[in-house]
Amino acid sequence: MAINPLMTRERVEIGPRRVLSKADKATVWSRENGLCNLCGKPVPPAGAGVEFDHQDGHAVSGNEDLANFYAVHPKCHAVKTATVDTPRAAKAKRQEKLTRAKVQKPGGFRGWRKMNGEIVWKDRA
Repeated sequence: MAINPLMTRERVEIGPRRVLSKADKATVWSRENGLCNLCGKPVPPAGAGVEFDHQDGHAVSGNEDLANFYAVHPKCHAVKTATVDTPRAAKAKRQEKLTRAKVQKPGGFRGWRKMNGEIVWKDRA
């Protein structure tokens, strides 16, 4: 589940993750002027020293627009994922579970017992 951008209780389905092409990666890197979005230090244009992160986590928003991607260092990305993205995704799952529990009607006992122990059903009385 994703947090609905309109902040309503409607469920938002999250599609598959987008795979960035080389051209998309170059566009994102040049938009950031070759700097890490998290620490501000230079990032190599390609290779093992650069990763492309979602500004709003994929598990939370599901936003796959190119404007939502940023070039970051692998270490910066790992720290952001552990401290920001994972807790937000866990909170979204907890909120979804609570919302579903509130929507479902309780399926409890719908009746009562007489003094002699006989059950009287509410909808059959």
